[in-house]
Amino acid sequence: MSKKPIKIESRLRHTAKILTEDGQEILIPPSDIVTGMDFEYKEIGKTVEGIPIKELVVKKFHNIPEPKEGTIYVVTSMVKNHFPDREDLVALYNIQRAGNTVIGALGVRTTL
Repeated sequence: MSKKPIKIESRLRHTAKILTEDGQEILIPPSDIVTGMDFEYKEIGKTVEGIPIKELVVKKFHNIPEPKEGTIYVVTSMVKNHFPDREDLVALYNIQRAGNTVIGALGVRTTL
Protein backbone atom coordinates (compact mmCIF):
# COMPACT_ATOMS: atom_id res chain seq x y z
CA MET A 1 0.00 0.00 0.00
CA SER A 2 1.57 3.29 -1.05
CA LYS A 3 1.06 6.62 0.67
CA LYS A 4 -0.49 9.43 -1.32
CA PRO A 5 1.91 12.31 -1.89
CA ILE A 6 1.38 15.40 0.22
CA LYS A 7 1.43 18.82 -1.40
CA ILE A 8 2.40 21.88 0.66
CA GLU A 9 0.93 25.18 -0.48
CA SER A 10 1.81 28.58 0.93
CA ARG A 11 -1.00 30.99 1.71
CA LEU A 12 1.55 33.69 2.64
CA ARG A 13 2.55 36.88 0.80
CA HIS A 14 6.20 35.92 0.88
CA THR A 15 8.37 32.91 0.14
CA ALA A 16 8.58 30.59 3.14
CA LYS A 17 12.12 29.34 3.66
CA ILE A 18 12.60 26.18 5.74
CA LEU A 19 16.10 25.46 7.05
CA THR A 20 16.69 21.72 7.37
CA GLU A 21 18.96 20.06 9.93
CA ASP A 22 21.41 19.10 7.19
CA GLY A 23 21.80 22.71 6.05
CA GLN A 24 19.50 22.68 3.04
CA GLU A 25 16.90 25.34 2.29
CA ILE A 26 13.41 24.40 1.15
CA LEU A 27 11.59 27.28 -0.52
CA ILE A 28 7.80 27.39 -0.64
CA PRO A 29 6.76 30.12 -3.08
CA PRO A 30 4.15 32.71 -2.13
CA SER A 31 0.57 32.31 -3.22
CA ASP A 32 -1.71 34.47 -5.32
CA ILE A 33 -4.34 33.62 -2.70
CA VAL A 34 -3.33 34.92 0.72
CA THR A 35 -5.08 33.64 3.83
CA GLY A 36 -5.41 36.26 6.54
CA MET A 37 -7.62 38.05 8.98
CA ASP A 38 -8.75 41.54 9.93
CA PHE A 39 -8.44 42.21 13.63
CA GLU A 40 -8.13 44.90 16.25
CA TYR A 41 -7.00 45.13 19.84
CA LYS A 42 -9.78 46.12 22.23
CA GLU A 43 -9.23 47.92 25.52
CA ILE A 44 -10.52 45.78 28.38
CA GLY A 45 -9.65 48.20 31.18
CA LYS A 46 -7.02 46.01 32.83
CA THR A 47 -3.33 46.56 33.43
CA VAL A 48 -0.50 44.64 35.08
CA GLU A 49 2.19 46.83 36.63
CA GLY A 50 1.01 49.70 34.42
CA ILE A 51 1.07 47.62 31.21
CA PRO A 52 -2.30 47.61 29.42
CA ILE A 53 -3.84 44.23 28.63
CA LYS A 54 -5.87 44.16 25.43
CA GLU A 55 -8.11 41.59 23.79
CA LEU A 56 -7.55 40.48 20.20
CA VAL A 57 -10.86 40.76 18.35
CA VAL A 58 -11.09 39.09 14.93
CA LYS A 59 -13.28 41.03 12.52
CA LYS A 60 -13.07 38.77 9.47
CA PHE A 61 -11.09 35.87 8.00
CA HIS A 62 -9.99 35.96 4.35
CA ASN A 63 -9.49 33.06 1.97
CA ILE A 64 -9.55 30.20 4.47
CA PRO A 65 -9.05 27.17 2.20
CA GLU A 66 -11.40 24.24 2.27
CA PRO A 67 -9.64 21.05 3.39
CA LYS A 68 -8.31 19.11 0.39
CA GLU A 69 -6.98 15.58 0.76
CA GLY A 70 -3.22 15.48 0.36
CA THR A 71 -2.71 19.24 0.76
CA ILE A 72 -1.21 21.19 3.67
CA TYR A 73 -1.50 24.98 3.74
CA VAL A 74 1.11 27.27 5.32
CA VAL A 75 -0.65 30.19 7.00
CA THR A 76 0.33 32.80 9.58
CA SER A 77 0.56 31.80 13.24
CA MET A 78 -2.35 34.09 14.10
CA VAL A 79 -4.58 32.33 11.57
CA LYS A 80 -3.42 28.86 12.66
CA ASN A 81 -4.11 29.67 16.31
CA HIS A 82 -7.77 30.37 15.45
CA PHE A 83 -8.19 27.01 13.73
CA PRO A 84 -6.51 24.55 16.14
CA ASP A 85 -8.50 21.54 14.89
CA ARG A 86 -7.49 21.99 11.24
CA GLU A 87 -4.64 19.52 10.71
CA ASP A 88 -4.16 20.81 7.17
CA LEU A 89 -3.25 24.32 8.35
CA VAL A 90 0.31 24.79 9.58
CA ALA A 91 2.47 27.78 10.49
CA LEU A 92 6.18 28.44 10.38
CA TYR A 93 7.94 27.93 13.70
CA ASN A 94 11.23 28.93 15.29
CA ILE A 95 11.94 31.81 12.94
CA GLN A 96 15.70 32.37 12.61
CA ARG A 97 16.98 35.95 12.37
CA ALA A 98 20.24 37.78 11.83
CA GLY A 99 19.57 41.17 13.35
CA ASN A 100 16.36 42.39 11.75
CA THR A 101 16.61 40.04 8.77
CA VAL A 102 14.62 36.80 8.70
CA ILE A 103 16.83 33.93 7.54
CA GLY A 104 14.20 31.18 7.62
CA ALA A 105 12.19 28.85 9.85
CA LEU A 106 13.16 25.49 11.28
CA GLY A 107 9.91 23.89 10.16
CA VAL A 108 6.14 24.12 10.31
CA ARG A 109 3.88 23.48 13.28
CA THR A 110 0.36 22.39 13.95
CA THR A 111 -1.59 22.58 17.21
CA LEU A 112 -2.47 18.88 17.47
